[in-house]
Amino acid sequence: MNQPLATAIQLFLGSLVACSVAACSTVTQPAQTSPLPPTETVYSATPDWKQYSSDSLRLTFAYPANWTVQEADNFIYLSSPDRAGFEADSELAYFVFIGERPNPERRPFSEIVTEGLSEELKQAFRFTSVQIGDYLTYQTESLPSRAGALEVFFEDGDRYVEFGLAPYDSQNPIIGQDRHAKLFEELLTTVRLIK
Repeated sequence: MNQPLATAIQLFLGSLVACSVAACSTVTQPAQTSPLPPTETVYSATPDWKQYSSDSLRLTFAYPANWTVQEADNFIYLSSPDRAGFEADSELAYFVFIGERPNPERRPFSEIVTEGLSEELKQAFRFTSVQIGDYLTYQTESLPSRAGALEVFFEDGDRYVEFGLAPYDSQNPIIGQDRHAKLFEELLTTVRLIK
């Protein structure tokens, strides 16, 4: 992994704030995906956004042109030029992280993301099912390993594709959070998963 990406991940993990618990609902039927062929363009309502395509994660999406992108080891990291203040003397950039969680047995979402957690943490886990375009997604703030992040998981057959926005705290919004949450929502509408 390259040094800037490793440093950014360390900063993220070292500076997370406590998570809040979101509402819980489940969907019993899997969503049908309608991915675009790799040669088609992803369009955004924001014309000055750039397009990104990842062969390793089999996806495309659009993102703000002034953000930086790094990809390494099946992980994508997008960094905003804006800063969020946590304490009087420290700042951290808003960022989006993208990865995947394999699901070859096609187990339920909650089993995959809570694997390895204690029974107490599994009971505290909450998520909301939301349709984004053609995709069924699961949204949560309550993953202990990702406290301080809003995460959205796209269901895609034998995997879940994970998009996270950090820092994020719905109970105690951080400076600039609303604007970045809107950018994150726009980015999610441009996601196309490729078979």
